[in-house]
Amino acid sequence: MSWITAGPHWCRPAMQCLCLLGSLFCLANAFGADLLCVTQGCRIYQGYGLFGIPFYILGAAGFLALLAVISLRFLQPLLALALFSALALDTLFLVYQYLFWPCASCMVVALLMGAVAGLGLLGMPSLRKSWLLGTGLVWLTFFLVVGLATIKEVAFRPWTMWGSPTAAIKVYFSPNCPACREAVEQLLEVAEPTTIALFPVAKSAADLAPLARALATLRPGETDTLRSSLEEMFSAATPDQTDKAPMQLGWRIRLGLWSNKMMLARMGSAEVPKIIAPGPIQSRPRPQTPAPGSWQWPGLPTAPGCPAFADEGVCE
Repeated sequence: MSWITAGPHWCRPAMQCLCLLGSLFCLANAFGADLLCVTQGCRIYQGYGLFGIPFYILGAAGFLALLAVISLRFLQPLLALALFSALALDTLFLVYQYLFWPCASCMVVALLMGAVAGLGLLGMPSLRKSWLLGTGLVWLTFFLVVGLATIKEVAFRPWTMWGSPTAAIKVYFSPNCPACREAVEQLLEVAEPTTIALFPVAKSAADLAPLARALATLRPGETDTLRSSLEEMFSAATPDQTDKAPMQLGWRIRLGLWSNKMMLARMGSAEVPKIIAPGPIQSRPRPQTPAPGSWQWPGLPTAPGCPAFADEGVCE
């Protein structure tokens, strides 16, 4: 345990290096570097600030203030209070990310801040105050929760078989879903295919072979192959054909299908089709009243939706 008792000799330089690194990281992002900006929250929080001062500028100032307190020995009585304030403020922002959007670059800042505090608690016994340790535990709890959410967003991005993930109209569907077929066909009639992104969801193993058949003939950007591939996929998704000639899908596509399910869960949806669009999609209205609980979209025909997570071949 001699390395702990000798903590102040190695701890202070390590904390100073981390503070310097944190301030440089914050300044770089404040001036548009967008380092490790790989989540939606990063872009959303770019315009956030306090009293008109961007958060990255405040973060850089916080790291520099900690660096000054650590470097000047006559300010050491204030170090515990400075670390407490830094962890408490960062915990509030972690709670905000937990409630709204995780931010990858913000998590890097939080990691550097937590590392500074952790090194201080490990190498300087005088900092081991109960109120500082308690704040550190609360910070660590939210850091782990938000960190897992960040990893989930980065590692499990939704996958499209057609269109861009940023398309105006996003459709989550399953081959073995009558309402999905109706929705996709009607959308292709009233909207440009280039504005549509199709996110397949394999709610059971019976969806894999029809999807594989569609992917085998689909060509990116070719609308004719899109319509024919979808027709083949939905036609193949019938009780007498789903078990014939099973096709293997690569692990990347299977991961994409799993990611699409995860995205549905994050949106609070348990049924397909799920359509996301900036406004109503106009089509010829039908003079019929949808059944309670049926999927519906303004101006489009209605049909019962299908459970997106049920292990069944064909939904009724």
